[in-house]
Amino acid sequence: MHILEIYKYPLYYEIAFQYRDIEGECDFLESQLELQATTSNRRILDIGGGTGMHVVEFARRGYEVHSFDIVPEMVDWVKKKCKQQGLEKVKVWIGDMTDFKQRLHYGLAINMLTTFNYLLTNEDIIHHLKAVADVLDKGGLYIIELTHPRDCLGMEKSTLNQWLERRGDIVVEVDWDYEVHPVDPITQVQERLVKIEVQEGENRRSFKMKQLNRILLPQELKALVACSGAFEVVDIFGTFKEDIKLDSSRKSWRMIPILRKL
Repeated sequence: MHILEIYKYPLYYEIAFQYRDIEGECDFLESQLELQATTSNRRILDIGGGTGMHVVEFARRGYEVHSFDIVPEMVDWVKKKCKQQGLEKVKVWIGDMTDFKQRLHYGLAINMLTTFNYLLTNEDIIHHLKAVADVLDKGGLYIIELTHPRDCLGMEKSTLNQWLERRGDIVVEVDWDYEVHPVDPITQVQERLVKIEVQEGENRRSFKMKQLNRILLPQELKALVACSGAFEVVDIFGTFKEDIKLDSSRKSWRMIPILRKL
């Protein structure tokens, strides 16, 4: 799996994405767990958890939360944050979402910020789904945040991919569409160049990074889930709000499938 250099700088990455409504997203995830899961297990696994924004929020709510990420710097960052905040029901480790095992079982697994799109082949996706199913209780949920289909088809963008965020004397300027290549029609993989500029006091750093993402459409996703033999698709939302299902309207800006383990 290709790792963007910015992932090795958790503070800058967290500042870049601090605009996210983490409380609102966790409200949605928590609500789906109560409505759709048929297991009483409430332990949560965050796959590719990054800087731990969702981990920390769920831990504050009293949940036992586990998380792994392939980047050691991210894992160390989350451990440090949780220790500083006295969050004791958190376990974090270095792991690869393409191949992982865990002794404990969970009632909810989440995969946020389109991390799932780093799985580039059908084989990787099916293998991953089976690995997630192996650590979920029967009736447990897997909730995934994916790019909206319109963004994969050269249509009008669902999100603004150039933005600026500040924290103290640190300014992070992001251009996620600095250079975008056409989708490969055979592999359905898209390459883009991401540019991030960081101003910290008198110091300035620039990151230019190649990103590879698999393009997934809803019917294809449903077929891959069926091929895994591990989940059923309960619903697909267009954002982290229960009244907005996946459709072509502007209100629907993500593709968020709710999968339940068979």
